[in-house]
Amino acid sequence: MTRLWTLFRESFCISMMLIGGGYLAVPLFINRFVEKYRWIDKEAMMDTIVIAQAAPGAIAVNVAVSVGYRFARLPGALAALLGTVLPPLVILTAVQGCYAAFIHNAAVAAAFRGMNAAMAAVMVSVLFDMGRQILTGRRRMASFALMALVFILVFWVKVNATVVMAAAILLGLTAGLTAKKKPQMSKG
Repeated sequence: MTRLWTLFRESFCISMMLIGGGYLAVPLFINRFVEKYRWIDKEAMMDTIVIAQAAPGAIAVNVAVSVGYRFARLPGALAALLGTVLPPLVILTAVQGCYAAFIHNAAVAAAFRGMNAAMAAVMVSVLFDMGRQILTGRRRMASFALMALVFILVFWVKVNATVVMAAAILLGLTAGLTAKKKPQMSKG
């Protein structure tokens, strides 16, 4: 029960700090679940983040539920889910009534501009951290080539990102299945 409470509390605290989007949760999840509690190693966490990004829904919720499930199965997933969705639910319910009063306030607008700058810096940090993790892996040249190809396809050729993601998923599944089917050399 103590572990479930810790999972709920950490997910709740991370969710409380997510003004601006789930990608800002990535360094917080890594800090708490990889470095502080050591519930998951960094490579597995990066894999979880990639899968959470591809899955439908908010990335912060997907990551929290995945880590919770990995840590404590269904009770862990539910504790992480509740911890992650409760703060925005309460905050949005409270703010909804006051929104009209503050929408044109110059101080509130300036605060949001400052938060946008901070969010951009954190997102660039996450990008570099994930890129470094990919490029130091076992297949760094293949990963770098795939990353460059996806960038070219999405930003210059203007291929739909969903099509590129589907193709990358199929390529990954094919590579994984092919690697498992390779015959082992018999000793003799």
